[in-house]
Amino acid sequence: MSKDERKQQQIIRASKQLAMLATLRLIGLITEQEYDIVVASIYRDYPVIVGLNLK
Repeated sequence: MSKDERKQQQIIRASKQLAMLATLRLIGLITEQEYDIVVASIYRDYPVIVGLNLK
């Protein structure tokens, strides 16, 4: 697996997690504080999405 493919897979996984998390927050199943904690952990686990550079 090339470096670019790995980066793309990480972006896709992180995006799915963020979308699911946003949905849970919107329907009120998690609090804003819980949301912030999980978002921080996603950014920590997938640093590629913090500085999204697809070049």
